[in-house]
Amino acid sequence: MGIQLHNELIDKNHQIWHHKPLLCMVYTDLYQKMKKHLSNVSGKTVELGSGMGGIRETLPDCVLTDLFPYPWIDQVENAYQLSFENETIANLLMVDVFHHFRYPGNALHEFQRVLNSGGRVIMMEPALSLLGYIVYGLLHVESIGKAKSITWMTDKKKSN
Repeated sequence: MGIQLHNELIDKNHQIWHHKPLLCMVYTDLYQKMKKHLSNVSGKTVELGSGMGGIRETLPDCVLTDLFPYPWIDQVENAYQLSFENETIANLLMVDVFHHFRYPGNALHEFQRVLNSGGRVIMMEPALSLLGYIVYGLLHVESIGKAKSITWMTDKKKSN
């Protein structure tokens, strides 16, 4: 997805987010569930693919990241080459992100590098059942993992 298309999608989602209280409630519930499973080891709590940044209401100290800069994002990050030092992250959170990875093994390898011993990766992902395909295929503008070629791992230089 190009930056212009991504920006249009984020702008559209930003408008929807602020006019759909039910959507905010659903995501707040997801964030509350994630909060219950956070590791208590030292280090930062980071959300990859923060989108609208709604997690801040539940976890005010969470570092918000995305592939592209937005006013509410703390830093731009690529899951295949995170800018964080080794073993500095206590919790790495993702909501509806992992299914977009073309090289999930490379991403998990990078997560292992930045996570502190005892740290956690906590993901909330859609179920790709028949109903999931209908909901995400018809009502969700972003592609789902099955629609793209996925390779577990590749040379990191090629995974950007």
